[in-house]
Amino acid sequence: MDGLVGFHHPSHYGDVLIRPARKVLEQLIVKEWPINQRILASLAQKEVTQATIVRKLTSYTRQNQTKKALWELENVCRSIHILDFIDDHLYRQHIGC
Repeated sequence: MDGLVGFHHPSHYGDVLIRPARKVLEQLIVKEWPINQRILASLAQKEVTQATIVRKLTSYTRQNQTKKALWELENVCRSIHILDFIDDHLYRQHIGC
């Protein structure tokens, strides 16, 4: 786990208790967005399984920009989830903690 990510350099957030460990690779997500949209739509429509997607993306020997962009998008979603979990008591209750 990379820790929290943000859309600015960590120094931008000043002296706060919780801040991102690094800046999001936003350009990579934007560049690969059309491909990632197709992947996410296929998953949503259950045309393909998550395991199949991961297997295909990790089978490439060279650096795969699509895989890196998906992982980066996952880091953004995870960061949002963690911050919501910390900030929102009702959200924590809904999750069951």
